[in-house]
Amino acid sequence: MTRPDPNSTQDQLRVRPAESEEDVYFLAQQEHHYFGPANDWPEEIPRNYLPIVGGNIPDSSENKTPLDAYGVIAEHSPSKTDQTVRIGGGVVLLYDRNDAADTLPPVGGFPHAIVCDVNAYLLFTVVDPAWQGQGIGRRILQDRLHWIDSTNAEMVFTCGWERDSNGSSRPLLSDAGFTEKRTIEGFYSDHSRRSCPDCGAWPTNDKMCQCRTTVWMKYL
Repeated sequence: MTRPDPNSTQDQLRVRPAESEEDVYFLAQQEHHYFGPANDWPEEIPRNYLPIVGGNIPDSSENKTPLDAYGVIAEHSPSKTDQTVRIGGGVVLLYDRNDAADTLPPVGGFPHAIVCDVNAYLLFTVVDPAWQGQGIGRRILQDRLHWIDSTNAEMVFTCGWERDSNGSSRPLLSDAGFTEKRTIEGFYSDHSRRSCPDCGAWPTNDKMCQCRTTVWMKYL
C-alpha cells in the first residue's frame, strides 16, 4: 500500500468511538491478528467486548468480568467515494480490584496494594502499517484516556510491546504521563502469544512470540 500523504485532501481521517457490531468485530480481529488467541475466530462478539455496543456480559465464575468496555476506531474516507476504511483502533476495559490484580503482570509488591477499586486496562493500540507515523496511535490513546476520565477509574495500566524491528509505544505512553514499572523478557511466550509479525509466529506454525513487554501505570 502506498504511504498516504497527511497533507493531502484525498483522504479524510477521523478517530471515533466504536459504535456497531462491525466495529467490534474489526477490533476483535485486530486482537486476534496481533496477539493470536488460542480460540478460533469468534462467530459472536467476544464476551469482554459486549459493553462496547451496549450489551451485558454474562456472569461467570471462571473468567474475569470487566465492569465496562470502550472501543475506538480510526478510519479514512477516500475522496470521491462514500466508503470508509478502518485503519486502526484500540480497546480499554474497566476492572475491579480483584480482576485488575489478576490481570496486572508482576511488577513487584502485593498486586492488591498496587491496584485501586476501579482500574482501566488499555488492551491494545493498532494502526495499519501504511498509516503509522502520523499520530493516529496517539489519537487512539487520547480518545480512550478521555473516556477513562469520564469514569470512576483511579488507575490505568497497559503492557507496551517492545519491538526490535519497529518502534514501540514507549514515547507515546511516556508523553501521556505513564510511569514505566518493569520490562518482562519473554512475556508473550509465557502467555502463549501465537501471532507476531516480528517473530514470525502465527497460529499456523509452532512458533511462540519471544518479544518482551514493559508494564506502564498511571494513577488518576
